[in-house]
Amino acid sequence: MIEIRELSKFYGDRQVLHGLSFRARAGEVTAFLGPNGAGKSTTLRIALGLAAADSGAVTFDGEAYARLARPAATVGSLLSPEFLPPHLTGRQHLRWFAAASALEPSRISVVLDVVEMAQAADRRIGDYSLGMRQRLGLACALLGDPSHLVLDEPVNGLDPAGVRWLRDLLAGFAEDGRAVLVSSHLLSEVELLADRVVVISEGRLLADGPLADVTAGTNLEEQYLSLTEKAPQVEKSERPER
Repeated sequence: MIEIRELSKFYGDRQVLHGLSFRARAGEVTAFLGPNGAGKSTTLRIALGLAAADSGAVTFDGEAYARLARPAATVGSLLSPEFLPPHLTGRQHLRWFAAASALEPSRISVVLDVVEMAQAADRRIGDYSLGMRQRLGLACALLGDPSHLVLDEPVNGLDPAGVRWLRDLLAGFAEDGRAVLVSSHLLSEVELLADRVVVISEGRLLADGPLADVTAGTNLEEQYLSLTEKAPQVEKSERPER
């Protein structure tokens, strides 16, 4: 289980997360939704130890990411495929990632098959399309056979067949009893993918529950727009005294 607990974050005197709490449970795909600037990426970066919270915590089965003995074997993540090294081939990058993360290189061929990139593995990443870079990023996320996945907009750049492939991949991952936390702006796809939905705006929780409960007899797009359009605008907050 991924637990976000009372998470608060300031950038200067601007508060971007306001005591945010929710859980992404094992055996479920949890969709993490909100407008641009809602605090989704900040939350995911804090979860993965790339940013520090001012208060609160994110844990994976009770442990913070920084305290995990082998992080990549517990949490697979994809935040942005834009930072993949263009001069390396896909296979070279996976070898580097395996060595850096103390993972078994024998799984490289396995994950390349899973993400359907075996034939392109020896091409330079700089020659990949965005969709191919997304698949390579997912290969890195899966390399440690983790029990949790944290993915930020993984559908970007995928064609319709790729979107369906990703949907099936994440559903299978959850069916194995693992936890998936995925952010996306493609609400029609989320409605096909998610077991649970979390909606935030201005760093505050607006909804958290099973998809059927959140949609409440309507569709996800209508409910999402209703929630976010009614959300109060947060005024500039002063940073608390230390």
